[in-house]
Amino acid sequence: MAARVDLAGGRVHAVEVAMPAAPHCWYVELPEPDATPPAATLVAFSDLRFPEGTVLDAGQAEAAGVSAAHQVAAFRWWPGSGLVHQIYVGAEHRRRGLAVKLGLVTFGMQVARGLPHLHDDGRRTDLGETWRQALPEFMSATMAERSEWLPPMTPAAV
Repeated sequence: MAARVDLAGGRVHAVEVAMPAAPHCWYVELPEPDATPPAATLVAFSDLRFPEGTVLDAGQAEAAGVSAAHQVAAFRWWPGSGLVHQIYVGAEHRRRGLAVKLGLVTFGMQVARGLPHLHDDGRRTDLGETWRQALPEFMSATMAERSEWLPPMTPAAV
């Protein structure tokens, strides 16, 4: 696994993660500066409109006509601490490596910006635990052991 981050002008423009078995992805980064604490969400899309790893901001996404209805996954975290809040992959896109890929992209963004590494507090769904177990060692080592079971975000999905 390898990552290349394009950081220019304080904004991440692209993060390429070498995961050939995972689908093609590009992303929209949505900062939430008014959240307490300030948060961010990285939304993944899998069509071929943009090159692999492209990261758009909200303005670029709006100008390109990007619709949230076409997202395949999303990753929400608190950049200031690196704490992972939520990871979601649409049911029809699961078991294809998207959650791990999205985690690696977000990890790369944190590192590129000199922010704390991603970690979690151990509260996870069953799919969240599967995600943690699939992470490369350098990332899984920063995740807490599972301390609390959370219900699925989509109850009928497995």
